[in-house]
Parts: sequence; structure tokens; C-alpha cells
Amino acid sequence: MAKKRKVYDLSVPFGRDLPTYAMSLNFYNPPMMATYSLFDTTPFEKIYNRQTGPFYDTLIVFFSHTGTHLDAPRHCTKGPKIGWSVDEIPTDYLWGDGVVVSIPKGELEEITPQDLERATPKIEEGDMVVINTGWHKKFCGPLTNWDKAVYFATKNPGMKQAGAQWLINKKVKAVMADYIGIDHPAVTERGDNSWPCHIGILSAGIPMVQVLGGQIDEVTGKRCQICYAPVKYVGGDGFPVRVLAMVEE
Repeated sequence: MAKKRKVYDLSVPFGRDLPTYAMSLNFYNPPMMATYSLFDTTPFEKIYNRQTGPFYDTLIVFFSHTGTHLDAPRHCTKGPKIGWSVDEIPTDYLWGDGVVVSIPKGELEEITPQDLERATPKIEEGDMVVINTGWHKKFCGPLTNWDKAVYFATKNPGMKQAGAQWLINKKVKAVMADYIGIDHPAVTERGDNSWPCHIGILSAGIPMVQVLGGQIDEVTGKRCQICYAPVKYVGGDGFPVRVLAMVEE
């Protein structure tokens, strides 16, 4: 008898109302995404029978680190060897065994090596690691509520040097989290500017995926098959992705 499997979507909806890391920068001017229909601005159903024909095409311009997105090693690497760009990431890094672990954290709290060591299911070498801090429940877009979106994008929990090094030593395949950036704000440009996760984890050849949400709570505490697939963006530093987790029921 074939095994029964269920697929869960761990991504946030992709559209104009998305918080981004750039919200902390003075050049941010929402929305970070612009869309333009080549035929009409009305819904597809209303233009189907017009002279334009049954087409609805859009031109989209957006920041590469928008929504649920991949940080390729090329994004931030230190050392003699330049990291993989989006198109260079081996396909076996995009799909594999993994765990979705619950590490509840609040405003500006740190994810420690002890948290990672105690997480269940146990994080093993070669795993894709999805960290559910619960911060995704505060997700809000700037067009919906600017202040709440800024709070989501700047007051998140995160990881510092010790946590980053634990994951590097464990030789995980990918690191994913439900907040705006793996690094704790205290080690970004809002703190000491050391960026141990972006520099350390990416330099170790471990891709990162950030801003997870969707059905993440439904698979938390489970070992599953996890995949993320960006377009084959040549030379790319990052790109939005859809993250899926498949669980044997």
C-alpha cells in the first residue's frame, strides 16, 4: 500500500504588502514591489472577452529579499572562495530530510546553542533546519499597518555567533526561520555589525531561507521532507521561494 503523504506550505503570500529588511533603512519607500498589467488593471475575469484576448500579463519589479526568500551563499561570503549564486546551488541542497523545531522566542530574544541542542526532533548532520520561534504570528505588511510591519522587521529574535557556529559545526544543509533575518538585530547594522549568521553560515556554503509562515505550526515538531525552489537566477544573491514540507501521515 502506498504511503499517505501530506504537503504543507510554509511560505507567506507574495504580493505588494510585504515587510522587508529594508524597512530599517532610510531609502525604503513602500511598496517595495511594483506590478503593471500589460493589458489592463482590472481582474482577469473582466478582461477575458475584450479585444485584448484571454490574457493577463504583469511586469513585476521587486527587491530580491522579499517575502519568504532565499539568501544564497553569494549574498554574503568571507574568504578566498566566492559562494554559490542562486543558480549555482546544487539541486540536492534544495530538497531533503529536515526538521521543523519549536524554539519560542519573543522580542529581541536570542536563539542559543542550548536551544538548538535541546530541540526536537533532534537536529542531525545534513538536515534542513526550520526554526519556528512564533514570530511569524506578528507578521504584518506596511500597507496594512506601517508601525506593526516595522516592529516585525526590527524587533525580531535571532541568532548570534554561538548559535551560528553550532549550526556550522553540525553541517546542516540549510537554515530557515520565521522572522526577517537569521541574525539577531544586535549583530546587524543596528548593533555591532558582525553578522555571524550571514557571514558565517553563508560562507560555510549553507543557504538560508527567511520569513517563513503559512502552515509552519502544523508541521512543527516533525521530521519531514523539505524543499524550496527559486528560479535559476544567474549570479543571484537571493530570490523569493516557496517552501514546502511533506509529512508521512
